[in-house]
Amino acid sequence: MKTDGVNRSDIIAKKIAAFEIQHCSIEEQKEIVRILDDLFAKEQNAKDLCDLEALAGPGNGKNHAVNPCKYS
Repeated sequence: MKTDGVNRSDIIAKKIAAFEIQHCSIEEQKEIVRILDDLFAKEQNAKDLCDLEALAGPGNGKNHAVNPCKYS
């Protein structure tokens, strides 16, 4: 069988090399990171508050039908 010297992997490699991946500007990336950091900090604060409430125990004078501090 005669071939022209080009195989499939060569073609795929060329297509991958030519593919442009779009991304946000560095300023937008920094803003995304800032937003996520803020959200993670708020999540941790909520978990810490729930842990403090759990330490206070059931005799803390509060009667909750549903414990909003249950998290996984």
